[in-house]
Amino acid sequence: MTATDAGLLVTAGAAKSELTLKLTNEAHTTDLVFRLVNESGIPMTGEKVQIFTSDPTGKPDLAPVKEVTVSSDGTVKFSGIRRGAAYYVRRPDGGVMPVNVPAQVNDEPTVTLPDGTSATLTANYQVTDTSTTDQWTLTVNKVISGGTTPLPGATIGLYADAACQTLIKTGVSDQDGTVIFSGLIKGQSYWLKETAAPTGYKLDTTTYEGNETNSTVTIANTPNNSGNTGTPGTPGTPGTPDTPGTPGEPGTPGEPGTPGEPGTPSEPGTPNEPSTPVNPGNGGSNNSTNNPNIPQTGDYTQLLIVVTLVSGILLAVMTIYRRLMVKRRGQK
Repeated sequence: MTATDAGLLVTAGAAKSELTLKLTNEAHTTDLVFRLVNESGIPMTGEKVQIFTSDPTGKPDLAPVKEVTVSSDGTVKFSGIRRGAAYYVRRPDGGVMPVNVPAQVNDEPTVTLPDGTSATLTANYQVTDTSTTDQWTLTVNKVISGGTTPLPGATIGLYADAACQTLIKTGVSDQDGTVIFSGLIKGQSYWLKETAAPTGYKLDTTTYEGNETNSTVTIANTPNNSGNTGTPGTPGTPGTPDTPGTPGEPGTPGEPGTPGEPGTPSEPGTPNEPSTPVNPGNGGSNNSTNNPNIPQTGDYTQLLIVVTLVSGILLAVMTIYRRLMVKRRGQK
């Protein structure tokens, strides 16, 4: 076996068969991935994070190995980090986080916590930045549609993108209808969308943008019985009434018929003479004055007067009728 520039030369047997082995020293690398948020749980979007091979504390001139920008959902990713070494990650607030990257391929990197313990550094590991500067607050006012009445119980999602795919956090409107998202990063826009409506109200699916110049957003909900709250439609124009027709000419009344000749009245009969009343008996229970069925004194006189009047009337009618008949015969 002989060492050459190409590697190791191995000679086997009399035939002098040659076998060349090439050994290379390739460094194993991995990615360091975690999430960075502030104390309000808001991703530190747009902030710069640096990684060093030695502690940069008190060394302002120390150059970082890499520098990355925090993504919209708070993800920090350092790609191609060499295994088998120690690193130091410096947050925007100036804090330093020691990271150990093991040499073994299957071993995950670990982060050393302030209390001396360690935690596995994965994509879901969340690091909190204590920066309190360069932050702003977004306020959401929930109201009932058509007015300013506060509406509690609505769940609002705060998103990092306009498509509302990256949810940062949610909040529920209080009795004043208010949801407050604080600790937002200056220079960053956020988007709001209702994820759950209060009982009895329709879900508002509109997406609202919030930024430093539009830091108060009002979102209204319509009741499920929207038929009671909607604006009534404009009534249609009434049609033009028809012109009444011209009434017809009244017909000519017919000539009255000639009255018929009156019939000849019959001659009145001669009234019967009243009978002589019987003298009432003297005393006893059979006294005629006590019997209502027996005519009393004076009854016949009244009857005679009535008969005489009727006879006079009939006689007068007959006289008038005869005169009329004579007059008509004379006219003919």
